[in-house]
Amino acid sequence: MVELVFKQQKLTNREWEIFESLFDKNLPEEFKKHYLENNGGFSSEEDVEADKWGFDISFNSIKYGTSTIENLIDDINEYSLNDELLGTWTRSAFVPFASGPFGIIFFLSLRDEDYGYIYFFSLGENNMGKVCQTFEEFLNRLYKR
Repeated sequence: MVELVFKQQKLTNREWEIFESLFDKNLPEEFKKHYLENNGGFSSEEDVEADKWGFDISFNSIKYGTSTIENLIDDINEYSLNDELLGTWTRSAFVPFASGPFGIIFFLSLRDEDYGYIYFFSLGENNMGKVCQTFEEFLNRLYKR
């Protein structure tokens, strides 16, 4: 499992329920489990240098800290996320949960047609693409064993 550093305060079940109520659907169980154990956090420099990570990543936190998912949802409206495959950004369609190098944002889809899929958006190139079909698969790809 991934080891993260600089995590934010642990979430209570009630805080999770309040966060989840921001969306039209319940979030995937694996996503919930991850955030109740790791509220945000970064890949450690030591693990990155030891080449244990598939890539450098920063998970956004919920409620606590400065880079919260709630803030990013508000900020993302400034971007023109529009893609032939994925359509236009809507507040309840995607959860922006992490960022990577070079302005990449990772999203969890809550749409009916691809619920649970993970996508990336590249700010610099203004394009989107599919990463994998589940959050669990994303975590498994993220950390090299």
